[in-house]
Amino acid sequence: ALDVPSRAALLPDLQTQLAAAGATAVLVTHDLHEALALGSRMGLLVEGRLVQEGSAAAVMARPASDAAARLLGVENLLPGRVLGSDGGGWRVSLDGSGSALRAASAAFAPVPGDRVLLALRAGAIRLLTTEPPPGWNGLPGHVREARLAAGGHRVAVDAGRILEVVLPWESGAHLPSAGTTVVVAFPPEAAHLLPARPPRPEVPAPPAGRRWTRR
Repeated sequence: ALDVPSRAALLPDLQTQLAAAGATAVLVTHDLHEALALGSRMGLLVEGRLVQEGSAAAVMARPASDAAARLLGVENLLPGRVLGSDGGGWRVSLDGSGSALRAASAAFAPVPGDRVLLALRAGAIRLLTTEPPPGWNGLPGHVREARLAAGGHRVAVDAGRILEVVLPWESGAHLPSAGTTVVVAFPPEAAHLLPARPPRPEVPAPPAGRRWTRR
């Protein structure tokens, strides 16, 4: 129950004490910053179930599901379809976009035709006014809005779908205004594929003149 600066100042001391004790410690927290500062291994609980476990770095970089990605703060989960493999990665067509993108990793073994979610962190994206660097993905779009937020500027870009982008504070002088045409650029290594959730089964409508009772 401390203010944010005090909590941040105490974390290194707590980490030092835990290391000196040489004992196993279990930290239960909703604060991702605390989990990464203190934990060498991480387990994710979603609705009471352990959905992923491993080194903190591996879990952060490679969430196993859309629920895990949301819990880990991945801002962009973009639906699409696998087109095929590509040099150790995969080519993906995003819904609402005619562009084929490349993803370097996946939480499962995708095959052509699979429905997927492309997980992309807002901080991995660069906004350009020219073509992206060789080998990078690029999506043309325009800025919907830009706002101030903790950790940088938050920019919403319409590139067929709305993507959230985080720009560091030092780029404030070049912060694009609403309506600016941009290219959303990111390397394949920043794109991680997750299995799309299967559609929920449709509940049949009750026959006319008959009342259903739920027990």
